[in-house]
Amino acid sequence: MRLSPRAVQGASLVEVLVAVFVVSVGIFGVAALQGAALRSNQSASERTQGIIAAYSILESLRANRDAALAGDFDLALDETPGAGNSLAERDLRAWRAQLASNLAGGNGAVDCSTAAPVCEVVVQWDDSRAVGGQQTETLQLRSQL
Repeated sequence: MRLSPRAVQGASLVEVLVAVFVVSVGIFGVAALQGAALRSNQSASERTQGIIAAYSILESLRANRDAALAGDFDLALDETPGAGNSLAERDLRAWRAQLASNLAGGNGAVDCSTAAPVCEVVVQWDDSRAVGGQQTETLQLRSQL
């Protein structure tokens, strides 16, 4: 049985255009989702680097406990580590260099209290590229030596 040419008709141009539009909207949605996922992944990576850096200086404080409790490791966010050759100053310079190289706008502070053997480490970095990210992200970590 043969069908007449009138009975066999393809899709009209309007139907094809609508289908292309629907597919392109879906593809643009997937591309936007991929971009947001990449920004979130970058933010999570920077947070991980900040945590690693905070624990790194805490291990230096624990290894040199007497100097930490004496205040040799105390460093404010706006302060530059000393240029001396003591172990505390070398550790602080290396730590600040690690923050600067691994985190965008990375900075850090250390505050050890001699009344109670507790030290607080603060790590800051620029997280403005994250989805809804703040300009400055701050991580505070308190630990007993």
